[in-house]
Amino acid sequence: MKNIFKVLGIIAIVALIGFSILSCEDDAAKDELNGTKWKATSTVSGVVATNTIEFNSPNFTIKTSYFVGGTDQGGTTTGTYTISGSTVVLTMNNKNPATGATITAKGTLSGNKLVISGVEYIKQ
Repeated sequence: MKNIFKVLGIIAIVALIGFSILSCEDDAAKDELNGTKWKATSTVSGVVATNTIEFNSPNFTIKTSYFVGGTDQGGTTTGTYTISGSTVVLTMNNKNPATGATITAKGTLSGNKLVISGVEYIKQ
């Protein structure tokens, strides 16, 4: 009888360890953006703008470049990001100048394409 309880106890411990391992999430494996660079080019009113985003978890840097009168009018924006499944949320370090509110942008990741606020970025 004691042996049966020992065997049942060992089975219970092994099952507990197995379920614990299965329930753990590997966030690093899910972060497909970490260490990557993305590029988008768009034209508005005849002005070509190039945006690049570099991700270094949990931070990102967006560099924008567009020329008016031969001078680059672009700039740099930084912040943090989160990724859950295919949904990416960027939270900017700078605030909305009119309201002081935090600026966020939501996007979708699919393979080598990242669409943020309607702008399609391609993985470099």
